[in-house]
Amino acid sequence: MPRVIYFFSGIDGAGKSTHSKLLTCYLVKKCNCKVRLVWMRWFALTSYPLLAICRFLGLTLRPRGSTIPLRLYWMVKPISRLWLNLFLLDYAIYASYVSANLFCRKSVVVADRFALDILVDVIYDTRLNPLKHLVGRFFYLLLYKLLRTGKARGVVMLVDEETVFSRRKDIPLRSYVRFRIPIYRKLAKHLGLPVIDGRAELTENFKIVLKAVGVNG
Repeated sequence: MPRVIYFFSGIDGAGKSTHSKLLTCYLVKKCNCKVRLVWMRWFALTSYPLLAICRFLGLTLRPRGSTIPLRLYWMVKPISRLWLNLFLLDYAIYASYVSANLFCRKSVVVADRFALDILVDVIYDTRLNPLKHLVGRFFYLLLYKLLRTGKARGVVMLVDEETVFSRRKDIPLRSYVRFRIPIYRKLAKHLGLPVIDGRAELTENFKIVLKAVGVNG
């Protein structure tokens, strides 16, 4: 097996974690691969001071019962622009470290979440188009290159708004889901990524995943 990142992106509650665990087990048992399952979301580095300032200014909220913070950075344009750059920079550093560390061990990586989710996050937090900013364009082109060279292979998993709330009780707002679903669809189309309906039967969906990422089922 080539050293590659297989990733699952998409809306909360669509089945990304379940399918990433299934793919990990499949690659280990059926393909005899050395596989590492990682949660490639994000880690604050250069953006940590800005996060602290925004909490002090009341631009970060955590609704009762929600594990997901709401960042209202779009309300202040200088902060939204700064957050876009620092957020993407932090993820690029984090993802580079994880990838280099695992690939040096000759591991195939299965990622629960990936760079596509970060783009959706930053669009939601800032209401800015990343492609109109230098760091955003670089980030997008890097993801595009990983996909085109086959070093990253993935799927986008989506479900409707009602399914999200029936499966997840920690989502802050309906608008949080309503805003993100079309962004995922648009980015998936631009990047040529298959979109999988997370409401479908698990076994059939997993067969679709195997075919989509180029693993023999």
